[in-house]
Amino acid sequence: MTLRLLPNYFKKIGLVLFLLTVWPGFIRGFIEGYNAEANEESNKDIKPGETYQIEGSTFLGVQVFSDPFIRLFTILSIIGLIIYALSRDKVFDEFLLKLRMEAMHLTFFLSLLIISALLLFGIKSEMSALYVIELQVLIFLVAKKVKKVKVRPPEAEAYEQ
Repeated sequence: MTLRLLPNYFKKIGLVLFLLTVWPGFIRGFIEGYNAEANEESNKDIKPGETYQIEGSTFLGVQVFSDPFIRLFTILSIIGLIIYALSRDKVFDEFLLKLRMEAMHLTFFLSLLIISALLLFGIKSEMSALYVIELQVLIFLVAKKVKKVKVRPPEAEAYEQ
């Protein structure tokens, strides 16, 4: 069985899609985290009850920062990461395919390890399935990059002398 991958230019498409769609969720999460901290009375710098509200503006008939809007953009950001992860490298050979498969194995076992640790230590986490998928795709991308950098041959300057 051969692994069919997208052409190399899909890396740029996936990365642009991810970067354009990740910001609304990040902004909303940052504001919700700030509001949760502001509501705690133990924090002396922020007055209790002083919170920021996300404006309910509409853009082209779409309620910005509403739950369906954030959910759609989260799904689009995951699709962008998956497109990036499934794109070919400029140079593609069996060795790079082997590195890709090793990164997939590492991703699977790290995901199992993280979830098992959360369950074992009784850590209550409100991690949704989307967060688990994001975590797996990000671990895969980092593991693949680390493996490629680790096996990179030495620079050509050392051979010129």
